[in-house]
Amino acid sequence: ALTPSSARWPYDPPLPDDFERETDTLERYRLQYAQYKIDPQLITAHQMAPWLITWDDHEVHNDYQQSDPAYWTRMANGYRAFWEHLPLRPAQLARGREAQMYRRFTYGDLAEFSLLDARQYRSAELDGVLPDDGPRRDPDRTILGSTQRDWLLDGLGASSTRWNVMAQGVLFGMLDTAAGPERAFASGAWDGYQADQQRVINGVVEREVDNFVVLTGDIHRNYDLNLLANFDDPDSQIVGVEFAGTSITSGGDGVDSDAGLEERLAANPHLKFGNLQRGHLRCHVDHDAWRTDLRVIDSSIKTPDVYTASTRASFVTEAGNPGLVDA
Repeated sequence: ALTPSSARWPYDPPLPDDFERETDTLERYRLQYAQYKIDPQLITAHQMAPWLITWDDHEVHNDYQQSDPAYWTRMANGYRAFWEHLPLRPAQLARGREAQMYRRFTYGDLAEFSLLDARQYRSAELDGVLPDDGPRRDPDRTILGSTQRDWLLDGLGASSTRWNVMAQGVLFGMLDTAAGPERAFASGAWDGYQADQQRVINGVVEREVDNFVVLTGDIHRNYDLNLLANFDDPDSQIVGVEFAGTSITSGGDGVDSDAGLEERLAANPHLKFGNLQRGHLRCHVDHDAWRTDLRVIDSSIKTPDVYTASTRASFVTEAGNPGLVDA
């Protein structure tokens, strides 16, 4: 049997045969979480700080479509195991293949966190890389659904805290992935649902939401962006900032940069920094400023006993003065 001291790569002794089959049944999802939960560093991470949890696709299956009946039983199984193994409240317990995941946490007058569900209510994802026309800008397509979107914007407008934080699963700000004058966009991020992206931005502007910060996961890399009132106009008003954190292990050790990242930085003037290493974000927040340090692993993630972490870059956004500056 696995013990915390043996929960490392490569596994010794080897994992049981059950781990060789696809994760689909409730029992198999529970087994997968049990494997993760014996990792000593994950145990320590849970001990060190409270966790505010939301989800994306891998709680069920990569890029699953929630409207596809072929996934409905699997969704119910994945959602149940997710709730059983993570720090969630009774309100998040799934009823079959539905769960109330969006919710809000307030820390005095300092910060309010709106956690979103960017998976359960979205229109079917478009295929492949998207050109900048037609389907990606279809006003009928949504990533949040109207009920959740109204809840988000009404809450942001009513907030009395210094910082207003939207925490969610996929990149919110625009990211043109094509080199040169052509434009191309990822279908699974907010760029694939441009009308909803703009509705949220417009809502932030119209409600005069101060100190708007977006925290994002999913993309296995660090991105730091200014959020613009109109991404089609590089000179438009900055309405907030976004910090997208890298993965902890997915993608292997990663690299500091590559040709694709350099092309994205050139094509997106509002993208201030990118990095492809493994690590996490560390944020220091007070009433005057929000500082984010990008912590990265300096050696291989396969050698947890010897690796060290360092700060690759740091950015600050000042209260009342949206936009990223080097710390």
